[in-house]
Amino acid sequence: MTTELTAAEFKEILEDETLINQDDLKMFRAFFTLDKHKGSTKTIVEMTGLRQINNRPYLIAKRIEKKRGVEFEYLIGNDDGKNMYWSLFFIGQKESNGFTWQLKPNLITALKSQL
Repeated sequence: MTTELTAAEFKEILEDETLINQDDLKMFRAFFTLDKHKGSTKTIVEMTGLRQINNRPYLIAKRIEKKRGVEFEYLIGNDDGKNMYWSLFFIGQKESNGFTWQLKPNLITALKSQL
């Protein structure tokens, strides 16, 4: 099991339309434009017009696992013991204004290569 993807792996994933759709890219690119590549899901929804993004990392992670025949090791939620699928793509932080996600460095590098 793995917990991290390399920048090269993220780049391949971002270019694979069977793994990432246009709305997924829109979400990642919106985070990329924010200061420190960090923001709340509410901010991203307002920026992109997407209806909801909380389940998007889960869906992406499951598509990657299925296509690549791998199983990722995710952070476990403190309160409910459930996998936090967003941890494959983001660093999560509780802050005074709520919970924020920050793109992981290897994903930032992969997104930069697309510009």
